[in-house]
Amino acid sequence: MNYRKKIRKVNKIKIFVVAITLISTLFILVGCKSNSEEERDPIINNYTSAVIEKNNNIYIFDEHEEYLEGVGDLHRLKELSALSNDWSNIAFKYLDEKDKINIYSMKDEEYKVLQINDIGENQISNISWMNNKLVVHLYIDPITTKYLIYDADTLELLNSCEGILIDVLNEGNTLVYGKASNGVTNIYFNDSQIISLEDSGEVLLKGKVSPKKDEIAFITFSFDKKKLTQCEYLYRGKIENGKIKDVFKTVKPYEINGDMVYEGDELVIYSQEGNYLVEDEEFIEEENEEMKKKLNENSMKLKNMLKNTFESESINENLSWNEIGVFNITWFTR
Repeated sequence: MNYRKKIRKVNKIKIFVVAITLISTLFILVGCKSNSEEERDPIINNYTSAVIEKNNNIYIFDEHEEYLEGVGDLHRLKELSALSNDWSNIAFKYLDEKDKINIYSMKDEEYKVLQINDIGENQISNISWMNNKLVVHLYIDPITTKYLIYDADTLELLNSCEGILIDVLNEGNTLVYGKASNGVTNIYFNDSQIISLEDSGEVLLKGKVSPKKDEIAFITFSFDKKKLTQCEYLYRGKIENGKIKDVFKTVKPYEINGDMVYEGDELVIYSQEGNYLVEDEEFIEEENEEMKKKLNENSMKLKNMLKNTFESESINENLSWNEIGVFNITWFTR
């Protein structure tokens, strides 16, 4: 395993989100129950806008506007903002509402409220999007997360599972997920097992299925109790006749961590430190100076806008997002 830099013209990058997160969560897996082609991700050439969380409120930054656009009722505290894959909707939750998710359409400037039924004593721990389907994460216990898959337009519950969700396919009818049995991690398409990992105690972290549904990639974590060593691995395999074949496994550097995205047949990891093309055992850093320049320019614009908006706070462009109190920032093109 190694990684190097490669200058590559990236004028057709497909990004779900480039989100700066301060906390990464590790789950051990349990069980799942099941209830066309996926839309291709939009093309991004530069970053013109961002969704941010600050002071438990949500704001939209646009390079062409002079002010931040507030989302929802600014007098109520919010959390868990998530931008849809096509950058059209923002989902979020009010802190004082246990079982409701709000969806804001940036195009129509309208809101929908999704009622989560039969939530019981469980808590909504996160919100995400997969192939433009809304995914609500329910905390069951320290080792169990339940995922509810919704159609954001109709608010219909499409599917559900418990474990680690890798991908949502076929308009929500097929879930790709992992669960552990006797310390061994298995990966499933709905109820059909497609692979079982050889090493006991190896835990699934995340993954992605290619747009053609002919390849899967996923990342695992392993801790050797005898040697007291830990490692992350990246797997890639061909999907044929409901099974994974020709599996390739390599060590993944810890410093490369982010969203896994397929650009056609190429696998790219979008890290907050940079984008890395995966080729066999190599992780090749893609350099795009134009995009970096645009991001830096709009980062300065956003920080100055925050300084003017929150005048009582000591904000300057040299501070990090964490020091400014900005969390869960997602850059996109509007």
